[in-house]
Amino acid sequence: MNELLRPVYEQTVALLRRDPRVLAAFMTGSVGTGREDDHSDVDPMFLVRPESFAALDGDLPGLFARAGVEPIVWWPERCNCETFRNYAVFFVIDGKPVQYDINIAAARAGQAWAVRPEQFLFDKAGLLTVVSSVEDPVHAPERLAWHVELYWIYAYIHAKYLRRADPFRLAAAQLELLQAHLTVLRALHPEIAPDWWPNVAGQVDDPEEREALLSYCGAADVAAVAAALPGQMERFARHARAACARWQVAYPEAAEAAIRPYAAGVAALQTEPLHPM
Repeated sequence: MNELLRPVYEQTVALLRRDPRVLAAFMTGSVGTGREDDHSDVDPMFLVRPESFAALDGDLPGLFARAGVEPIVWWPERCNCETFRNYAVFFVIDGKPVQYDINIAAARAGQAWAVRPEQFLFDKAGLLTVVSSVEDPVHAPERLAWHVELYWIYAYIHAKYLRRADPFRLAAAQLELLQAHLTVLRALHPEIAPDWWPNVAGQVDDPEEREALLSYCGAADVAAVAAALPGQMERFARHARAACARWQVAYPEAAEAAIRPYAAGVAALQTEPLHPM
């Protein structure tokens, strides 16, 4: 954890622990994991009485004032809704900007949250179940097939963007391929914990495989993407077949058979970079 952040973090947790509207709290993000370092921000989740959710949401800026800082940025996440709020809060300590991501969720009746021991902060209402590992639904067979098909759909879309020499759409489509590939790798290696995609990629043990994943993040000119795409598709197909076999899911043979040679053929025609160095 960023040591400049620690006093504010500890004060806000203590203040919300005493607030009767807050029922439980646990950490998300890198704190408490092997990825935490001196640069890490904090991402606590506070579970709130549903009837008090809106009032507590309105009081959050005052919480930071009580903790002794004045936010310079109060940014609501795009996923915010009537029962969940996430804010990226920035303030200055010792002349340096510091980030604190605070989350609140309405604690719906009958809902329980599974957390690892290192995530646990407090629980006043028996809402948290402490477990050795937290599973997510990524391995559900129907979702695995969906992600494999998503990859081949975007491989097909690549052919269109390559023909148009459109670097921005190629860059966006490469990220779709990357995230679908990472989902397949998680299905193939269940020990890889669910997380933000850069952290998922970082958990891949094989250095060669990690290096290959970086090809999705390369230059977004036509020639670079065209050169990388055939190898990306070959490696993905190998991983996806193994993952489907592991989870006894029918591999989408027809999708690969139609799209992979088509996309590879279009890629082979692209030989000149759109933006020469």
